[in-house]
This record gives sequence, structure tokens and C-alpha cells, in this order.
Amino acid sequence: MTSIAMNAFRFPTLLLILTLGALSACSHSGAEVSSVGSPEAALVGRVRWEGAPPKPRIIDVSSCPTCREANPHGVSSEDVLVDRDGNLANVVVYIDNVPEDHGGAKGPRRPAAFLDATARGFRPHVLAVQVGQQVKARNRESEMYCLRWTSRLNGDWNATLSPKTVMPFRVPASRAELGVRIKCDVHVWKRAVGAVFEHPYFAVSGPDGAFRIDTAGLPAGDYEVRAWHEKYKHAPAQRVTVAAEAASPLQFSFR
Repeated sequence: MTSIAMNAFRFPTLLLILTLGALSACSHSGAEVSSVGSPEAALVGRVRWEGAPPKPRIIDVSSCPTCREANPHGVSSEDVLVDRDGNLANVVVYIDNVPEDHGGAKGPRRPAAFLDATARGFRPHVLAVQVGQQVKARNRESEMYCLRWTSRLNGDWNATLSPKTVMPFRVPASRAELGVRIKCDVHVWKRAVGAVFEHPYFAVSGPDGAFRIDTAGLPAGDYEVRAWHEKYKHAPAQRVTVAAEAASPLQFSFR
């Protein structure tokens, strides 16, 4: 069995509680069990922020004329992105202990992913990809970018991204890793975060905190589900069982 436990990251002092749907009681041990469902089912859920969210930083974008024109008052940081209903975006949720010899873990089955360079920064803010997945960078602006990828396990590189162009995202990814740094060397405030997986069973929570992991092809059995945030790192691992029954939605709560 493989594990993507990132020992280099320390658990946050912030309390993270993972609750399972109808099992709304607090889970401190991560021992509850839920059914993921049939091979065609999906692991679904939502990520919540409990309490008053931190105020976003306002980033000065004056170094980029196009960005300054589009955002005269700056742009808000996206490292902690909470909507008005208390949902938390940009959290990576993944199944951790997928067997190494599982067919779905050997080759990518995901469509091409894109990293867009825009006047407000990189989109998506968290780029999660599978080893071998086709990824492209798109510059939607009239400014030139110098894209830099800085990784502990998957190499470092940088490349010029000319205005209004699309280029292959030359990621030498070969090992699972969380917390890859993606930035522009010309406009240093433009930053994103990368996550690399050796299997396709992962997702990133959207603006409404929702996530969906397609579990088709995953063998029946017990698995661990983890959630990772670029600032607050890992929540406690949660055990789920892939079975024929319908799944109960997962809910991650940061507070």
C-alpha cells in the first residue's frame, strides 16, 4: 500500500475536526467508517470554516500594468478563501493508501489540466495533477510571465510564457507531493500551489467548499481519506470503506 503522508509538514495548532454526514459528533481519532459506494460512485463532501474567517490580505499589483489597470485597488489573497456561507475553498482531498499495483494508479485517466495566468493571478490557485497527466499553461494577458516551478521531490524549472500563448506545462512530476510552489518571476505576487498524485483519486474543494472524488475502479476495501490546506496542512486521516452501499457525504471543518 502506498502512503502520501507528508512528514515534512507539521500539523497545525489549529484544531481540525472531521465529521461524517449524519455522524455529526466531533471526531478526534479519525476512526469513523463510511461507505464510499459502488465502483461507479463518488466520494463527495464539503469543507467548512467554523467561526469568523481571517481577513484576506490585499496584494499590491502595480508591478504589472495590465493587472493594475484591471485591479486598481489590488487583489485579495487566496490562501484562505472562505465564502459568505462559511465554505472553504482550495483544500486538497485525496485517498491516501491506494495500492501500488492497482491499475488505475499506474496511468493517468484524467483529461488535460490548465493553469491560467490572468490579471488577478493564477487560476486555479491550487493545481492538483496526476503523474503523467497532460498540463498546459495559458497566458491570457498582454504581459510576459516567467513561470517557475519549485519542488522538493519533482525537480525545479522555469520557462517564459509569452503574451496570449499556450504552452505545455513542463512538469517533471514522478512522485507524490504536496505544497509545490508555482510563481511568476516577473510579477512575484502571482503564486499558486501544486499537488502531485500517483493515482486519480483526489479533488480540490471549489468556491462553495464542495468536492467530488470519482472512485470508479477502486477495489473494495478500507481506505484513508486526507485533507490538506496550504496554510493549515493536514486534517487527521479518516477511514472509509469502499462497498456497495451509498456513501454518506464527508464534511471537513477547520476552526
